[in-house]
This record gives sequence, C-alpha cells and structure tokens, in this order.
Amino acid sequence: MKRLIPAAVREAKGPRAKLSALFLEKNEDSGLQFFRYLFVGGASFLADTLTLMIVSQFVATKWIYVSVGYAVGIAVNFLLGKWMVFQKKRKHPSLEFLVTAVISVIGLFLTNWLFALFFDWFAGAGADAAKLIAKVIAAGLVLIWNFCARKGYYAFLDRVEKE
Repeated sequence: MKRLIPAAVREAKGPRAKLSALFLEKNEDSGLQFFRYLFVGGASFLADTLTLMIVSQFVATKWIYVSVGYAVGIAVNFLLGKWMVFQKKRKHPSLEFLVTAVISVIGLFLTNWLFALFFDWFAGAGADAAKLIAKVIAAGLVLIWNFCARKGYYAFLDRVEKE
C-alpha cells in the first residue's frame, strides 16, 4: 500500500501538509500526476457542462453552445493542469495552450467516435442506459488519452529544452 502513496505525501507532517503534497506541490511522479489529472478532468467536465447549460438558455444553436462549453472546458483544463499537474515553467505558454487545445480537439473526435461505438454496443440495455454507459467509457478512455498526450508533449519539450 505504501508504494501507491508517493513519498512526498507519506513524509508530509499533518493533514494540511499532506493535502498540499497531494494536490499542489511540484511533483514529477506520473502516478500522482495522473491522480491530480482526474480532478483536473472532472473540473473541466463540470465547467464545460455548466457553460453549455447556461449558454443553451440564451442561444438556440447547438453547435454554438456546445463549442462555447467545450472551449471553456479546454481553458479550465489547461489552467488547472498547469497549476496542479504539469507545473514546470515553460518558455512558450501560448504554444503550450495551442498544443493542449489540439490534444483536446483530438479528444473531442475520440469522444464522439467512442460514444457512437459504445452506444451501439450497449443499445440493448435501453437508450438512457446505453447513453450513460457509452459516455462514462468514452470519458474515461479520453481522459487517459489527454493525460498521456500532454505528458508525452512535456517529456518531448524537456528533451528539446535541454539541447
């Protein structure tokens, strides 16, 4: 069990220090980064969904309110991801945001494809159940895609910046 808890968290004194080590202190441990990214992804999903629901009250065109919500979700993902997960200071933050946006757009296409695939697969369970199952599976797989793609991008940047 101790292996699952990063040393920085185990060694922190007191609950406040442990929470800080768990969520905020700079750490390159991939397991801890993925744990943090689960929270980043959840917050991004909430920001996206809430924005979509609010904007849809004022705008009738689906692609507009879906796109606005998705854009807010990307921004929240980038900002929280930089603050909690990928904390290293970089030379070109605008390029980082652009790469995050590209990764997220690929994630959007993956989400739609996976949703359609799993919805058809679970259609026998009823439409509402199939939607929920398909959304949960697609969201989980795309969360892994987003994390691995960003982690890989930052590993590439580390190598380039050292040269």
